[in-house]
Amino acid sequence: MSERGSITLWLLGLGLVLMMLGGISVDLWRGISERSALYHAASAAAIAGASGIDEELWRAEGLLRLEPEIAEELAAVSLISQPRSEELTRHEVTVEDLTIEVTLERPLRLTLLRLLGLDEIVVRARAQAQPRFVP
Repeated sequence: MSERGSITLWLLGLGLVLMMLGGISVDLWRGISERSALYHAASAAAIAGASGIDEELWRAEGLLRLEPEIAEELAAVSLISQPRSEELTRHEVTVEDLTIEVTLERPLRLTLLRLLGLDEIVVRARAQAQPRFVP
């Protein structure tokens, strides 16, 4: 039994494994970076929306509460001003009493892992904010 060429098969297998590991590391870091950018966009939108307080209630009774329409509009304006906002596949703004929550999703096309049949992943980020009164 001849073992000629067996080193070639080993090197081909090793090359495939290294390419897969390289793809995982490159695409993983791209995903982490994208999630961080998406979180910062969601956080900025939530903070902007948290400034949409019900001024009439605040002036009349001194109670702090978000006005849902104003808070959602301020969050939307903040999202539109973010870079690559047109790539968002989902943006959801939820206002409940004193809390605004912004959830964003954006697809991320993979690079090296496309060779293994993985085309894209979805990156999600969620941020919450509340208005604060500092006397």
